[in-house]
Amino acid sequence: MSSFWNFFFGFVLIILWVIAGAYITTTNIALRPYENLDSDIYRADTFAFWAAFVTWFLVALFVVLLILSGVGIAALFGSGAGEAGVAAEGVESEAALSRYSQAKNYAYSPQGQSEITTGISWGTIAFLIFAMILIFVTGVLSALAASSLVASPNYNPSMGQLKKAYDDAVIAAIICLSAGGLLIIGIIVYSILGVISSRKVEAQKAAIQKQQEAELAEIDRLKQEEFEQKLAHP
Repeated sequence: MSSFWNFFFGFVLIILWVIAGAYITTTNIALRPYENLDSDIYRADTFAFWAAFVTWFLVALFVVLLILSGVGIAALFGSGAGEAGVAAEGVESEAALSRYSQAKNYAYSPQGQSEITTGISWGTIAFLIFAMILIFVTGVLSALAASSLVASPNYNPSMGQLKKAYDDAVIAAIICLSAGGLLIIGIIVYSILGVISSRKVEAQKAAIQKQQEAELAEIDRLKQEEFEQKLAHP
């Protein structure tokens, strides 16, 4: 699978994961007043809490890191440290330019392009796997919350809050597990089609090579006949 599709599917999974996180958060909020009724509802609330906590903790962590990276870059170039850094670089400008030139030439070389492409490919694969892990964790926790809630002797579908908590947990589980399952099926189908296509290409190469060998053998035979005829009729 290409790097673009790895990143695209991973990004879609992250979006679905956040949406599912919003649903399971409403489950957690709705169950709070009822968590001490029995152990099943308490367990359901615990599963919902951890699913919501993981979701929003990671989202908040990403936003904070994004803000800090932006602030750090702005502070570097907007302070004396940035100017001092530029002055220090000016002292060794020729060496820096030389290193930059070498790095640029290597980056545009076939070997450099190959390493960059490989690095991007592995990075997008890691991102896709990370997204799949997140969505499966949230999906499993949401399913456990729903099953624990409906198993409670105090669960009554006529109670609006408990019914909404159950429905939202089921929606979160369906979103996550369906998306993850469909992606796995898609990857399997893509891999099978890739193997079939690769075998077809190999078969075509073998057929072409066999035809070329037959043509070379025919040429050798004709040359041999011509040589024998020259010997017979000098």
